[in-house]
Amino acid sequence: MVRYGSETRSSDSTIYSIRDMEVLISSLTSNGHKLTPQRLHIIKHLWRKVIIDNIDDLYVELRTIQHISWATLYSTIKLLHALGWLELRGNGPRGRYYRWIRKDFKAVDLC
Repeated sequence: MVRYGSETRSSDSTIYSIRDMEVLISSLTSNGHKLTPQRLHIIKHLWRKVIIDNIDDLYVELRTIQHISWATLYSTIKLLHALGWLELRGNGPRGRYYRWIRKDFKAVDLC
C-alpha cells in the first residue's frame, strides 16, 4: 500500500482523481499544446497505471483499442515528463521506467 496525502490505495490502482486529470489537461492547453483525441486517449490509458515500465507493451495495448502511432505515444510521454507530470526512474531490475508525480503532496511508503 502507498499513502498519497489523505488517499491510501494499493499500488496497482490509479493515484489521481478526475480533478487532477483536469489540472493536467489544463496545463497542457495553457502551455500551448494540442489535446488531440489520440493524446487524450493515451492520457486516459496512462491514468490507470502507477508505473509506465514498458512503452513497447503499452503501444501494443493502445493499438488494439485505437489507431495511435508510436511517435504520438512517445511524444506524449516525453511531453508529460517535460511538464513535470512523469518522472523518469532507472537502473532497477526492470530498467528505466516512468512514474506519475503528485504535484500537491509527496508519496509515503507504508511498508
